[in-house]
Amino acid sequence: MLRPDLSSPPGKKKTRELITHPRLLFVFFAPPCGTSSRARGIPLAKQGPKPLRSDEHPEGLPGLEDDSPRDFARVQAANDLYQFTAQFVFELSALGVAWCVENPDRSFMWSLPVFRSLLSAPSVADVRLSMCMYGGKRNKLTRLRFTPPSLFQSVCSLCDGSHTHEPWGRFGSDFASALEAAYPA
Repeated sequence: MLRPDLSSPPGKKKTRELITHPRLLFVFFAPPCGTSSRARGIPLAKQGPKPLRSDEHPEGLPGLEDDSPRDFARVQAANDLYQFTAQFVFELSALGVAWCVENPDRSFMWSLPVFRSLLSAPSVADVRLSMCMYGGKRNKLTRLRFTPPSLFQSVCSLCDGSHTHEPWGRFGSDFASALEAAYPA
């Protein structure tokens, strides 16, 4: 398994080289969701991360470049990665290579035009799953967009309420959303 850094030119180059490998069967993408998280919009008693995107502005809030150049740079870097990912999966589809993109269900990434157009492409499907059904501690709703459509249909288990969840919120200097970023074992 290779894990190239798609935010770097060498990582993108290496990934582009792999697309024509005759043994390439499947590519899984899990772009970071930090700038696209709706959890940023949850008001906190203590200062928390501020929203960087909205439904009206999924590519980044207006004025962000002047108000917070560091956050603007992070949003632009994430947008570049999202664009690369989407373009790459279109190329994989044209070559008949299976792929999957993962992000939280309500991530603003899914609202970007390139990801909306991806869903309308032939043989592309979505499933939603609750990570608590696979060993996660919280009911983290995740979306997978993929091809072929039968690839992940069997993992679309939503929380059945048969277990308890740990709470969301802030725990010391960490947020529960960051603690749930890794896949359950």
